[in-house]
Amino acid sequence: MAAAKGRIKAVAYLRTSSAANVGADKDSEKRQRLAINAFARANCLEIIEFYFDAAVSGADAVDARPGFAAMLKRIEGNGVRTIIVETV
Repeated sequence: MAAAKGRIKAVAYLRTSSAANVGADKDSEKRQRLAINAFARANCLEIIEFYFDAAVSGADAVDARPGFAAMLKRIEGNGVRTIIVETV
């Protein structure tokens, strides 16, 4: 996907810390996506990819967080230097 003119490319990282927050009937992932998309629109950022880890701690090692590891691998070679996370 090509970046819109004037927009900075970014990736987004979502994480839930508990298996109780994962599933179609839960709102954690949806809430994070909405907040990240709103932030991106307001700050001229274009999200080129979302990465998600379910039921992992932020203190877990990168190799225990496949979404985070995939995100780092993706940005390593494509020039994207902006990562957006929802902090609420």
